Amino acid sequence: MNTDESKSIREIRVYPCPNSVAASVPRYETRRIMLALYRALSAELLKTKRTLAFWLTLLAPLPIILLALINFMQDYEWLKREELWPTLIHNVFVLWNLLLQPLFITLETGLLNALEHHDKTWKQLYALPMPRWAMYASKQIVALGLTGLSNLVLAAMTVSVGLLLRVLRPI
Repeated sequence: MNTDESKSIREIRVYPCPNSVAASVPRYETRRIMLALYRALSAELLKTKRTLAFWLTLLAPLPIILLALINFMQDYEWLKREELWPTLIHNVFVLWNLLLQPLFITLETGLLNALEHHDKTWKQLYALPMPRWAMYASKQIVALGLTGLSNLVLAAMTVSVGLLLRVLRPI
């Protein structure tokens, strides 16, 4: 056998990516990292499933939609002069992005971390055979996903209010 062919399986291979961090990370190490992140993320999703943080994601866009609906129902003459869809979308998303979304993100991340503070389980999490960054990253990924879900709920509610306005107040 040639000496090149008798390499150990545990030997770290360097892949041809000269300027990247991935060049020095072996393939089995990448699998271990992704498995830790997957486990932390699945645990975080299980903890978040029936909490106020999840319900807040579904219900937080509702006040903005109700404000827009009341505004457009009262000001019918103005609605005849302007186009409905661009005005509705602009009003809803300006109110959401400037008024409620910063408060929503703050409350959402606070509620996600309150799960650990309320039961005082941070020390138990640190004792698990999992890197700390995986726990923090999973909390951030869940917060990002819940924020995106709330934006999708807001968009769906905006479309439904626009269609409802077309039925209730035909121009």
